[in-house]
Amino acid sequence: MRNFTIEIKGQNFEFKTMNIREWKLFQVYVVVDGIKRRFHMAGDKTGFRITDSFDSIAALENTLSTAIVTEINKTGN
Repeated sequence: MRNFTIEIKGQNFEFKTMNIREWKLFQVYVVVDGIKRRFHMAGDKTGFRITDSFDSIAALENTLSTAIVTEINKTGN
């Protein structure tokens, strides 16, 4: 299990896994309007959902989910 960072639409998203054995829950950090914000994503190998959010990030849920699933498939976890 490892943390990772991706760029989407010019924003860097830092994914920090909160589980030891499986990728099920992430704290995700992103800078919005100069402020570092945190939200959570939960799910499994089939997809992830934002569990708490703010409007500017909610629209990216599918893109962020795909990024996590892609990272899981890269590592084989």
